[in-house]
Amino acid sequence: MQKNVYGADGMQHKRTMSIAIEHFGPILRGKIELKPLTLFVGPNGCGKSHAATLLYTISRLEQDYERARFFGRGIPISEQIKKEATSLEKKRQNRKNKIIRTEILSKLANPETDLKRMFRDNFGVPNKELIQKGQSRASLRIKTRKHDNIQIDLTASKIGVQGVSPPSIKVLFDNQGEGRPDAREDDGLGAAAPIRVPPQGGLFEIYDALIRRIIRSHDEGYNVYYFPAERAGLMLAYKPLTDYYIGHPGTRRYSAGMPAVATDYLRFLNSLPSEQGAFASIANDAEKTILRGEVTANGQHSRADIYFQESQNKFPLRMAASSVKDLAAFFLYLKFVAEKNDLVVLEEPETNLHPKNQIELAKFIARLINCGLYIVLTTHSPYFLEQLSHCIMSGQAHRTDSNDVLPAEESLSPDMVAAYKFESIKKHYKITRMGITSEGIPQDEFLSIDDGMYLELSRLRQANGE
Repeated sequence: MQKNVYGADGMQHKRTMSIAIEHFGPILRGKIELKPLTLFVGPNGCGKSHAATLLYTISRLEQDYERARFFGRGIPISEQIKKEATSLEKKRQNRKNKIIRTEILSKLANPETDLKRMFRDNFGVPNKELIQKGQSRASLRIKTRKHDNIQIDLTASKIGVQGVSPPSIKVLFDNQGEGRPDAREDDGLGAAAPIRVPPQGGLFEIYDALIRRIIRSHDEGYNVYYFPAERAGLMLAYKPLTDYYIGHPGTRRYSAGMPAVATDYLRFLNSLPSEQGAFASIANDAEKTILRGEVTANGQHSRADIYFQESQNKFPLRMAASSVKDLAAFFLYLKFVAEKNDLVVLEEPETNLHPKNQIELAKFIARLINCGLYIVLTTHSPYFLEQLSHCIMSGQAHRTDSNDVLPAEESLSPDMVAAYKFESIKKHYKITRMGITSEGIPQDEFLSIDDGMYLELSRLRQANGE
C-alpha cells in the first residue's frame, strides 16, 4: 500500500472545488474549500447535509459532463463529430481566416440544464425550501477544476445558472504550410491551444483531430458517491426500495420523500461488478476489525442479495447489527468500486459504533486518504474527531522521524485536511473554517459540552454534600 498518494505517484489530477454560500437552507453564509479530507462539525439541523449535498451535486455535474461529452448522451459520438467535421470543412472553404471555433462540446453536453435538474433531484424539495426563512433568494458561487465561476441564484420560482457553458474549441487550419501536429495540452478542457489541421488536410483530418482532442481531454476516475445518514434504514428496506425505484430499467423514479442521493445509493448497490478492485485488500482487513465480519453479495450483482458473514455464520443483512447495516454499502463500495481520486461523501460514519470502533474507523479513514480517495465527512463524535487529530499530529511527527505511535499510513499532513464548524447565529448558522494545527482539529464544539457536564456534576456533588 502506498504511504502517501499525494506525492509523485502518477496521480492523474487533484480535485479542486470551493463553494461560497449565502442564505441557503439553514446556512446564513460561509465558504467551503475541498481537501482530500473535508470535515463538517456542528449540531443537528445546522446545514451539514445541505453543504455535503452541494459538494455532491457539483461533483456529479463534473462527472456527468465528462461522461456526456465522451459518450455523446446516448447518441453515437462519432456521428455527431462527423457531422461537425463536415460543417467545419464547409466553413473553411467559405472563409478566408484560418481559425474557426466549434461548439461541439455544447452539443455533446448541456451542464446548465443538468445542474438545474440535479438541484431538483438531489435535494428533493421545491426551491422555496432551499431558501433561508425570511429571504427571497439564495446564492452560490462555485469554482471547480473545470469551471472558474459558476453562479447559482435560487428563487421560489426558478434557478438561475451562469458560468457552466462549455468553452469552444479553436480549429487552426495551418495554411502557412507548417504542418505542426495537434497541440498537446495538460489541463484538459480549459486549454487554449487550438487544434491544428495541416494545409492538405480534409474531412478525415478534421474528424480525426476532433476525436483525439475530445478523448484526450476526457478525465477518467472523476467518480463521486454519497452515503447518506439514513443508509442503515435504506439497507433495512433495501429489497422493496430497489424493486420500486430501480426495478424498471431505463427509468429514474423520484418523490419528495426519496431524493436522488438515496436512489443513486440504491442504484450503486445494484451495479456492483463481479471482480474486486484495488481497494479490496485494505477494506477486507478493516471490516474484520471494525465490523467483526465481512459484508458479501451473492454471485448475481444485479439486484444482488447482501449478506453478513460472521465467523461460520452467514445471514441476510437485515438480521445484522445496526453498525453493519450502516457501513455495509461503504465496504462494498471499497471492495468492488473504489478508484483513486473518487470523491466520497460519508455522513456520520461513526453512527452505531462503539467508541473503540469509532477510533479504528477514524484511522481507517486516514489510510483511505493516503490511498488516494477524497472524503467528505459529517460527524457528531468527539472520539472520532480526536482520533483524526492524532492522525494529524502523527503526520507532523513523521516529518521529523520522531513518530513510533502511528504508522505513516495512518498519518495525515495538516494541508490535506479542512474542517468546518457550523456556528449558530440568531437561528441560522455560519460556516467557519477551523484552523488545523500541529495539535490537530480544534475540539471547541465538544469541549463546551464537556465543561457543561462537569459543571452540572460539580453542582450535583455539592447538593449531595460531597
